[in-house]
Amino acid sequence: MIRKIRTFYGKKKGQHGTKETTVSMGVAWLCEKCGEVILYEHLTPKHFCKRPITPLVYPEPPES
Repeated sequence: MIRKIRTFYGKKKGQHGTKETTVSMGVAWLCEKCGEVILYEHLTPKHFCKRPITPLVYPEPPES
C-alpha cells in the first residue's frame, strides 16, 4: 500500500542577529510494504516492491 506523506526541509537565512529559519513542506509517497520513498506521484503506479520488509516477531515471554 502506498501512502502520501509530508516532508519538511528547513534552512537558515541571514547573518548575525537577523537570522531566520524557513521551513518548507513537500509531499512524497511511502510504500508500506518495502519502505521505499517515492518523490514523484507519476512513478507510484510503476512501483514494484523489490525487497519486502520482513515482519518482526517477538518471542513469547517465559511464564513464571
